Amino acid sequence: MMPEAHYQKIAEELAVAFRGEKSQRDFSHSLGYSFNQAGKWEAGSTRIKWDDFFHLANTAGIPIESQFRRLFTEFNGDFEPLTTLQQIVKAMSRRELPWPRATVSRWTRGDAVPALTDVLRILDSHPAILLTWIAQMTDIKKIESLREKHAALTKRMDLVMSDPLCVYVNAALQLRVYQELEDHDENLLAEHSTCAPTHLRKVLACLLAADVISFDGRKYHPCPFDFSFATSRSLKVRSLTKYTTELAAERYTLLPVSGPAAKPVIASRGSVRAVAVSMEASKRIEDLLLKFHSEVGEIVAQDTKPKDGVQVILVHSFASNINSSGSPAAKA
Repeated sequence: MMPEAHYQKIAEELAVAFRGEKSQRDFSHSLGYSFNQAGKWEAGSTRIKWDDFFHLANTAGIPIESQFRRLFTEFNGDFEPLTTLQQIVKAMSRRELPWPRATVSRWTRGDAVPALTDVLRILDSHPAILLTWIAQMTDIKKIESLREKHAALTKRMDLVMSDPLCVYVNAALQLRVYQELEDHDENLLAEHSTCAPTHLRKVLACLLAADVISFDGRKYHPCPFDFSFATSRSLKVRSLTKYTTELAAERYTLLPVSGPAAKPVIASRGSVRAVAVSMEASKRIEDLLLKFHSEVGEIVAQDTKPKDGVQVILVHSFASNINSSGSPAAKA
């Protein structure tokens, strides 16, 4: 987690981005102030409250409601500062928050109003969500304070687009059976990464060159950042979906594992259905998938035990519509 000054700088830069070409004084008048409130926010002499942020965004014409609901798909309450804050805290509660629980409870009860910086810090407990949320509101390249984080996320996304196996290798590096080794075991890591040793060497070299993983002279260590793009709407991540789908089709087995010599493995299950449904049924299925995705995230976040295997969780829901290029258009 970055220091408070880092999030204060992000808040100031957001205020500047929202103001756009207007002068500070003109924008302040648009907000209903007779003095230069925009200048105070941008200089950091006055902190932007969470309530202020809503007013600032609405005045600037930023459609934050649709963007918020797109990011936090389970949110179905009235869109106002308190309910959105409650949703953010709920979504991030499985991660370590940088305040005492009593402080967060006062915010979610409405007994106190947090600053925008406080909410930014909560969102940054999942960096990809913070970056996605801000990128929906403005050109994230204008937010200088997030340039390094955004570059790191983009780098990881480009790596996955160039070779989706990067995600599998990074996951395999986190396994107990590898971490307990004194020296790197190429064959063991290749087995858990679902690839041949030759392919593994190529991926490890790419991850090292991009400074995503590290090597201490004896074995490799995984990416210290979140390697998830669950909140991203970039088409780049489709390469990972395609790779994983083809991998499952080629190598997925339903053969039971039994007998005294059988090696324990992570459970595998699969199901494919192509069905005609109503719009109402489609919405219920979509809600169920979103709930499933959220609950899986909670299970993974709360899993503090040593990792024994790489679980590939593949969930698709595609509509059969055909787009203008003649290829199927994904619904969800």
